Amino acid sequence: MTRTLTIAICLFALLIAGVAQADDNPTVAILRFGPAVTATYIEDNLLGGLLRMGFVNEAEFQTLLQRQDLAGERINILWGDAQFDFSAAQTLVESVLDKDVDAIVASSTPVTLAALTATTGLDDAPAIIFGEVYAPYAAGIADSSCVKPSNLTGVSPETPYSEIVPLLMLQDPALETIGVLYSLNEASGVVGAEQIKLLGEELGLTVLESGVNTVSDLALAAEAMIERGAEALIIPSDTITLGGLPIIMQSAAENSIPVFHSMSSAFAAGATVGAGTSQYEWQGLLIASVLAGHLSGELDIARVGISAVSDLTVGVNLDTAQQQELEISESLRDRADVVIQDGVVMADFLVERLTALGYEGEAMIQVMRQLQQTGPGGLSELPPEVQALVAAMSRTQGDPAAAVNQYLAAVHCSDEMIAEQQAALDAAAG
Repeated sequence: MTRTLTIAICLFALLIAGVAQADDNPTVAILRFGPAVTATYIEDNLLGGLLRMGFVNEAEFQTLLQRQDLAGERINILWGDAQFDFSAAQTLVESVLDKDVDAIVASSTPVTLAALTATTGLDDAPAIIFGEVYAPYAAGIADSSCVKPSNLTGVSPETPYSEIVPLLMLQDPALETIGVLYSLNEASGVVGAEQIKLLGEELGLTVLESGVNTVSDLALAAEAMIERGAEALIIPSDTITLGGLPIIMQSAAENSIPVFHSMSSAFAAGATVGAGTSQYEWQGLLIASVLAGHLSGELDIARVGISAVSDLTVGVNLDTAQQQELEISESLRDRADVVIQDGVVMADFLVERLTALGYEGEAMIQVMRQLQQTGPGGLSELPPEVQALVAAMSRTQGDPAAAVNQYLAAVHCSDEMIAEQQAALDAAAG
C-alpha cells in the first residue's frame, strides 16, 4: 500500500485518537462569495467532518455553525462572506493573508480566483481547497485535474444540462420561448448559458438570453425577457443568480412564469424547480479530509487532483408554484426526487422508507421536519429507527476511511498522470 493510499486511514484514525494539541494552532479561513444555500450545505458538512476527525469539539462545532470565528483548542477558523461583491472577495482574501492562514477553503469561482490571484508568487502560499466551482478549467483556475497550481485543489460539481433542459418540456410540452438569465462574470454562467441555448434550440425552442454583471441587474433583465415573450426562465449554475434568486422570483411570480435553476438546492431557496448535482455532504467530507491531511502534513496538495462530482437531483417547490399560481404538471411531479409542500421538505425516497418503517400522515411530516432541521452531529434527537435509516443511506457512514481512501487514490497526481495530461493539453493547443 502506498503512502498516498494510507492517508485516509491515518486521517480517520483521528476519530478515535483525537488531534494532538500544538503550540501554534493552524488557522483556516472559510470564505464564501455570498450567503447561498449551497455554500451553507457544504460548509456544514465540512464542519461535521472536522468534528468527526477531532479538530473541533462539540461546543466549538456549535459555535462554528453560527459562523462565528473560532480560536479553538486545536484549530483556529476565520469566516468571510463577500456578499456577492467581486471586489469584496479580493479584499477578504487579502485580509486573511495578513493573518498568516495555513489554508483557505473557498466556496465559488469568484472567491477561488481571488485566492489564486492573491497567492500566486508567494513563497509559502496557503493551500486553497475549493468547492462549488462549476467550470474550473474554463474559468482559468487550472488547466486540468493535475495540471494546476501546486497549492490548489478542490471538488467541482458537473451540471448535467442535457438532463435539466428537457424538464422544461415535462412542465409544458407546448412551450415555445424560454429565457436564459446568467452571470457574465462567472465562467460557469457563460458556459452554462451556451449549453442551455444549444439544447433548447435542439428541442425547437426560441431561446432568449440576458447576461448580468451584478445582483442588482437581475430584476430588469428578468422583466425584459418576460416582456419579450419568455414563458419560462432557466438559469445556469452560477452564484450571482442564486444569490439574487428572490429578485428573479418576484418578477416571475408577477407573471406566473416558472423558474428552473440548475443548482439542485435552489428549489429550497425559492425557485420553482432546482435541478443539478446534490452531493453536498460528500463534497463537505472530501474538503474536510483534504484539509485535515494538509494540516497534519500527511497530504501534499500538489499531488491531489481536482475531482468532479455529478448526479441529477430534481427538486420542486410546490409552495412557490402555488404563490405563482402555477400548476405543476403530473409528469414533472413524478420526476421530482424531492418537493417542498406546506414548508416541509418531502423526499420521495425517504417517504418510501419511512412508510416501510410504519410512519404515515402527521407522524411522517413530523419526522421530515426533524430531518429538515437536523444538522451534522444532531442525529441523536431523531427516533432510533430514523437514525438507523439515515446512517444506512449516508455515504459518510459505515467506513468513511475507505470512501476517502478510494477518492484520494482516484485523484492522485502521479508524475505519469501529470505528464499525460500536459501532453493532451499540448496536443489540443497545437
